[in-house]
Amino acid sequence: MRKRIIPYLKGGAIAAAVVLFLPLVTPQLNGQIAVFDATSWASLGKIWNEDVSNGAKMIQEYNELVKIWTSGMQLYTLGMSMAKSFTSGQKGAWMTLAQMATNDFTKDKYGETILWPQMINGMPGLTPQAWATATYPLTHDSYMAGQVPGSSNTLAQLATLNAMDGTSVSCLQNVANYHANMALNLPSIMKLAVSHLDGTANTNSNVEQLNMINGHQEQSNTEQRAQGAIQTCLAQQQTLAIKLQRDQLAEALDFQGQVYDYNNVQDFNWGGSVATIANYRPQ
Repeated sequence: MRKRIIPYLKGGAIAAAVVLFLPLVTPQLNGQIAVFDATSWASLGKIWNEDVSNGAKMIQEYNELVKIWTSGMQLYTLGMSMAKSFTSGQKGAWMTLAQMATNDFTKDKYGETILWPQMINGMPGLTPQAWATATYPLTHDSYMAGQVPGSSNTLAQLATLNAMDGTSVSCLQNVANYHANMALNLPSIMKLAVSHLDGTANTNSNVEQLNMINGHQEQSNTEQRAQGAIQTCLAQQQTLAIKLQRDQLAEALDFQGQVYDYNNVQDFNWGGSVATIANYRPQ
């Protein structure tokens, strides 16, 4: 009978320790619920299996409860600090104005640029016709038919002209596409901006904030791809400018070479030229 009573007494001692000491170590919780892991509770049960006096066990249990309470308060404080969010007014102070692509207002007098503003403002399909209407065509080119590419200055100039036409049409289409896509992307950009400015708890959890960061990153990647296409056009235009300068230098150097070759071949020793001129009589 005595052996049966001891476990109950031991269990009662544990319950009594919790009841007596828990109010002493948790007066600052102010009604908040502390969440502890299973390891902490296991450490409490392990104390009463040790071969020490009940007083020593109660002291150990008290110290363990203090650790549990301290850990719980740290978790609670961390959770409260992570739950804080900026207000809409604070976020609004961070906003800056984005430079939007402006509409083109190229004037037209005789139909030479009639399609140009429409093209630039978001209609890339008009680009070939708009470029052809605004440029001077090459019509008298039959004399180049017998020339050899790679050794003809005239064909080199023709290649530059054709490359300028092709690159310019491509670049203008990129610009027109950028204007058109900006109008399509603006609603998504504004929706994300509104969510970013929200200071309520509805959009300020860790998951929601991470999703917004991902959304901003994706929009940034899209803008970078668009800018990359425009930068490619600028590189193409710069290459054509370099080609034009290169061909001009090559033509100048080739002319100097022709002069040099002529001087080496021709005989500039006139012999009796003075007597010939002196004896010259007009017929």
